Amino acid sequence: MSTVSQNLNFCDSISDRNASSLLCDYKEYFLISSISRKVLEISHKQKTPLIPIVYDIWYNYLKGENQALVRHINQFIESKKPLSLMDLDHIHSEFLDTPDLREKQIADATSSLGGEVTDVLTVIDSHLSKCGDYSESLRETTDTLHKADGLDDIKKAVDCLVSHSESIQSDTEQLRSALNRSREEIESLQEALDEARRNELIDPLTNIANRRALERRLEEMTGSQRSADRDFCVIIADIDHFKSINDGHGHLIGDEVLRYFAGLIHKNVRKEDLAARYGGEEFAIILVGCSVEEAHKRAEIMRSELEKVKLVIKDTKQEVGKITASFGIARYREGDDHLSVLGRADENLYKAKQSGRNRVAA
Repeated sequence: MSTVSQNLNFCDSISDRNASSLLCDYKEYFLISSISRKVLEISHKQKTPLIPIVYDIWYNYLKGENQALVRHINQFIESKKPLSLMDLDHIHSEFLDTPDLREKQIADATSSLGGEVTDVLTVIDSHLSKCGDYSESLRETTDTLHKADGLDDIKKAVDCLVSHSESIQSDTEQLRSALNRSREEIESLQEALDEARRNELIDPLTNIANRRALERRLEEMTGSQRSADRDFCVIIADIDHFKSINDGHGHLIGDEVLRYFAGLIHKNVRKEDLAARYGGEEFAIILVGCSVEEAHKRAEIMRSELEKVKLVIKDTKQEVGKITASFGIARYREGDDHLSVLGRADENLYKAKQSGRNRVAA
């Protein structure tokens, strides 16, 4: 009987140790998944899209470590003022933006979520396997003892062991089922994060390429691997008197103007070209295999089309007023890097502004 008593204690010890180990392994995983789910919830409640900078803002807000960010966001929430994409862009720039931070955080979040799920399931599979082996071994012992005469007490003790082990296995199966459901949720979030990372080169306000995408493309096109027969032109466009639009009609209307102009530019570029928001109300366009004359014609089409449009505020039916833009063009020269060709385009933009705005300079 003493042997049976030792086995019972051993079984209880295994159960306690595995439970403690599993809880420890799950703790960090559930912390990450809990915050991630809350990010989805608060983003939906505040009606903000789950794009890289928005995920970054809400994730850090919910973690609570950046108190300046928390206080700033709380002011918006308490005032019930809607957070526009321009507001979010400013918040991220002020409180979170450091070189490559967004890309690193998204990559880390994606990696950690996938890794945590895999690790936890591995622990559970191992635990189930051990419990299964232990139960089978005890069943065999029970079958053997069934044939013995006068060992009723031992048989009862072993039956108790089997029952205890099966209970452990049943509980763990339920845990595995619950975790599989969590895994499906996290995999869905991971897909969203992967998509967010792919969209890291997209400007969230205008849905065209951002400055980082522009500079990367220009670095490729001016670097050592550039194709010698693929010259190009760069256009920098700037909306004239944009500050007066924001001051007179508010930032939300200003955002709509930026989106409209971005759409107009995007409509006038080819698949091999690139349209990007350069910063603020400035946009840049790379025209591949294009002469200065052809770039001038295409810039003039965009300038003329914008000049003719009449934007009306939907709620008040008030006209925003005449909207114009100025354009500067530069053609790639041998020996240019991405900064020099952008610099010449910017100089020509300045000439267009100085000459009276609403014109193209090359």
